[in-house]
Amino acid sequence: MITSCRNSGFHILFSNGWTASVQWGPGNYCDNSFVSDRLMMPFAKGEYQREWASKTAECWAWVKEDDKSPSDCVNFPDGGPLSYQKPEEVVHFLDFVSKFPDHKLPEGDILETFQSH
Repeated sequence: MITSCRNSGFHILFSNGWTASVQWGPGNYCDNSFVSDRLMMPFAKGEYQREWASKTAECWAWVKEDDKSPSDCVNFPDGGPLSYQKPEEVVHFLDFVSKFPDHKLPEGDILETFQSH
């Protein structure tokens, strides 16, 4: 399943049960992280820009046991998502997550494995 997120990113649910998130709108760890108040106000009120563009994106992944909350998240050394990823790195991340074991974290150091993948 592919889900659009406020015209500023998407989630992809892979057959292994993992969801990968790629976000590039205000408030995410990307070039648009801090946009002007004028641009941010409609976003904060639930109104959406037609589109957002950014040279980088935030990437994160999680697996759910049920529909309530993630049971495992892929956290990187800073304790959260991969920040400021270039387009080629985003594609690499999606491929990496698509090959995770079904419904569980991969063994070992995830960042080291990601960088050598």
